[in-house]
Amino acid sequence: MKLVSAVILPTALLAAILVAPPAYAQSAASAQGAVKPKIAVYATGGKGVDENMVIGTKILAALIKDGRYLPVERMEAFIAELNKEQRTQMSGAVDEREITRLGKHFGVQFVCIANITEVFGTNLVSARIVNVETAEVVAMGTAGSPLKTSDDLATATERVTTAMFASSGGRGASKIAVYTTGAQTVNENSALGTEMLSELVKRGAYRAVERSNAFLAEVAREQLAQQSGAVDESQISRLGRQFGVQYVCVADITRAFGSNLVSARIIDVEKAEVVAIGKTQSPLASLYDLTYAAAQVAGAMSAAPAEKGAEKIAVYVTGVKNVNESKAFGTEMLYELVRDGMYRAVERSNAFVAEIAREQAKQHSGAIDDNQILALGKQFGTRFVCIADVRKALGTTLVSARVINVETAVVVAIGVTEPKVSSLDGLSAAAAAVVNEIYRQVKGKPRQSELVAQQQKMERDEQERQERIAREERERRDEEERQRARLAMEKAEEERRQKQQKEEEERARLAEKDRRAEEAARQKEWAAKGKKERRKENRVKRGIGVGAGFAYQPALSGITWQSENGDLRLITDSFDWFVFLDAAYVYVTASISSGGQRWAVDEKDSDNKPKYKAPYDPPVASNVSSNIGAYLKCPIVRSYGANDGASIIYPVVGVEYQFPISAEIKSKGSSGEKYTIDAESLSALWYRVGAGAEVVGPGGGFGRIEGLFGFRKPNEFEQAGTIIGEWENMKISSSCLGLSIKVALGKKF
Repeated sequence: MKLVSAVILPTALLAAILVAPPAYAQSAASAQGAVKPKIAVYATGGKGVDENMVIGTKILAALIKDGRYLPVERMEAFIAELNKEQRTQMSGAVDEREITRLGKHFGVQFVCIANITEVFGTNLVSARIVNVETAEVVAMGTAGSPLKTSDDLATATERVTTAMFASSGGRGASKIAVYTTGAQTVNENSALGTEMLSELVKRGAYRAVERSNAFLAEVAREQLAQQSGAVDESQISRLGRQFGVQYVCVADITRAFGSNLVSARIIDVEKAEVVAIGKTQSPLASLYDLTYAAAQVAGAMSAAPAEKGAEKIAVYVTGVKNVNESKAFGTEMLYELVRDGMYRAVERSNAFVAEIAREQAKQHSGAIDDNQILALGKQFGTRFVCIADVRKALGTTLVSARVINVETAVVVAIGVTEPKVSSLDGLSAAAAAVVNEIYRQVKGKPRQSELVAQQQKMERDEQERQERIAREERERRDEEERQRARLAMEKAEEERRQKQQKEEEERARLAEKDRRAEEAARQKEWAAKGKKERRKENRVKRGIGVGAGFAYQPALSGITWQSENGDLRLITDSFDWFVFLDAAYVYVTASISSGGQRWAVDEKDSDNKPKYKAPYDPPVASNVSSNIGAYLKCPIVRSYGANDGASIIYPVVGVEYQFPISAEIKSKGSSGEKYTIDAESLSALWYRVGAGAEVVGPGGGFGRIEGLFGFRKPNEFEQAGTIIGEWENMKISSSCLGLSIKVALGKKF
């Protein structure tokens, strides 16, 4: 309706302008002596009255624009009268007498009847111009269109009008009507009939009779035209004279092997003879397929007219269970028999064979009663019958056919073939092969179409051979070209790889050169700087650092007592947990240490074990103390990293004072006595010296390890000389020695 709304107003305005041409235009036409006939347009088949009106207005505008016609002043009243009188049907059939009467009344010389048929999801727009005086179709045309937009409408109108002006039949051409059957829908039958009629008229051999639809409707109503296409000759002659039709084209669609066999034959209604026959294959899935099939069939009929002196023949097929396949094979056989003029097809061949089957005069074995054949031959006017038989056995298909003279019941020719019948092409090839054998036996020579087919096959084979040679040569050249391209590509890739390798080596060389140049520049700059500046750059930044760590302090010497039991030594070890505060050249520590004294006996037994002669085992002493220390260091920077990171080593010297917290001695003898020691008697001052290493990260975090050697004087406990009872010959070292190994982590700020 959007299409109608967009187009109806401007087209109605255009129609009003065309209906009332200016006076000077009429005067000019009269002055030139060319009086144009008046025409009215009637459209039907659309989805609504408005759409029909739009189509009609568009076609009228195109006809007037061409300059051959003038619009009738009272066109709408003329068409309304036709509708009211129900003289115009959806098919477009118009009663000639009513057209003549209304034409004289409204002053109309020509009527253009347009029809829209929806098929295959699109629309077939057809139109024909009828002379209301003679009821003759003087021009017709068709066009396919989706009719969804105003552009579609304009294009369809232009194509239909152009086709009408290009396909008007000659005045001497015979009138013909087209009847179509076998399609899946009524619209498909109608569309195929329209296209067939258009193609026949376009070739100039025939003219369309306006009442062809009425004629065929009468044929159908009288049951004279069946799905098989059989038509009674006497009825055809009578209806032909009644409707003014000289020829009828009966088109048929047979669905078989997943495709469609479209066949047609033109019948002389006076003589009830088939004057032309044609066929083609088509999927019939679109309007284009239908149009193309109609053109192919019309072309085949005009190219292969029946020979006038040929005898009539009917075809009967047996052995095929599928009705459509049997019908299609019969059509193919009849086409091949008529194709080279050997026979003419009798229109009632199907009715003749149906009568034979009904009377059981033909068996599956192929035996036919001679009397029945003779009687039916005289009844139907058929001189010969071709009985085709299809048998499947032992994994193969045997197709045989024999031509029988119905007057003498003599088989005049037999053809046999073993085809692969799995498609319409296979069916067509089988029919051609069988008829080739029959033609040789009847005519004593190969038929022309067979020779042409053989020549065409030889030409195709030669063409295929030449194409194969050319293809192989192309493939060889292509392979050589691919090989050359591959080698060239590999060579180019190798050159690129070598070039890339050289570039990488050159970049590496230049980078190394730049690095060495930078290093030399740094060394030169370093050497050029003064001693103070170099020393300044060597220092770590003077931030404050804090950290914590762990230390192990083994004693190297202690107090020794000499006795008859051997020399005993008191060795003092300890473990420290410490925290520290660090600066550039000094740091202080605070720690908690836990340790003890162990007794060592120099004298060993035979098993290299300590030999004790004391009344009890040596006791074990333990103590806990806190420590405070202060150290001096001199950092030496070995290397700098990114973001002020550095690796540093440094010498260190300092003191650490030990404040004991608790101490005790536990005897391992039989008494197991435990003695508490005065903790203050263990106080001592350590003097330490050593070196350390430090790694500073970019953010100021660092790790440190130190090794220190220490010494101290004997403490009060050691100088007292009593541990458990009285010891003789006690010897006190002048000093106590020890090591300290420290590991710590910290952060500089």
